[in-house]
Amino acid sequence: MIGLALYVLAFLRRRQAIGGLLLVFFLQVFVQEAELLLRVPGILLAWNKRDRSVPINVSGYEHALELEIAFLAITTWTVVWAIPLLRKREWRYVPYVRAGLVAMAVITLFRIVLYIGINKWLEALFPAVFLPYFFLSKRVVRVFKTHDWNESVFTSLSFTGH
Repeated sequence: MIGLALYVLAFLRRRQAIGGLLLVFFLQVFVQEAELLLRVPGILLAWNKRDRSVPINVSGYEHALELEIAFLAITTWTVVWAIPLLRKREWRYVPYVRAGLVAMAVITLFRIVLYIGINKWLEALFPAVFLPYFFLSKRVVRVFKTHDWNESVFTSLSFTGH
C-alpha cells in the first residue's frame, strides 16, 4: 500500500523539478537505508541470543548475514552520494549513484539465487527500475548536466537517447 502511494505521489509530482521517478528514487533509497539500519542489528542480536542447543546451518546463516551487511554497505554508499546529488544537483555525483545501483543489482542477484523469497524479488525491483533510469533517461542527463530544472519541460519520461 505504501509503495502504491509512493508511485501515486510520483505521478502527481512528475512535472516538478524533483518529481516522478527521481522523487521515487530519493525517497526509496533513504527509506531502504533506514530499514537496513534497523534490520542488520536485529539479525546480529538474534544470532547472539539464539538457542545454541538447536543445531542450525551456521554457514548458510553467515552467508545471509554477509550479504545483508554488503547490501547495507552498498546502500549506504548510494545514500552518501544521493545526498549531495539531491542538494547540489550536479552531474559529477551521478556516476557514484550509478555505481551504487550496479553494486545493489549484483548483491540482489546473489541474494535471490541463494535465498529465494518474495521479499528478495521485491527488493530486486529497486535496481531493476533505477539502473535503466540513471543510465538511459534523457531527463537525468539533461537536468544534471545542464541544470535545466524548468518544471514545464518535464512532460513525459523518455529513455530514447541523450
